[in-house]
Amino acid sequence: MGGSLFYYLGKGNEGELVQKEFELSLKRKVEERLRRGFIKTYKPVMDDRPYRVFDRMKDYRFWCEKKLPRWLGYGKARTRV
Repeated sequence: MGGSLFYYLGKGNEGELVQKEFELSLKRKVEERLRRGFIKTYKPVMDDRPYRVFDRMKDYRFWCEKKLPRWLGYGKARTRV
């Protein structure tokens, strides 16, 4: 897992920095890019048990609506008027 280290003295040009980071990321192996590309985020209620079983999709949707925080995005879509 070797890499390059760069020092920038003073305020660097943001465009150049982004370009350099992009070039460095292309040199990484696919496995490393995939490993770095995902961030594990704890999802309340969803991550508290390994799995859940529902008899019907209706039951699952009801459970999502009642138990999961709205910001997770599993509830009914709100319509704007």
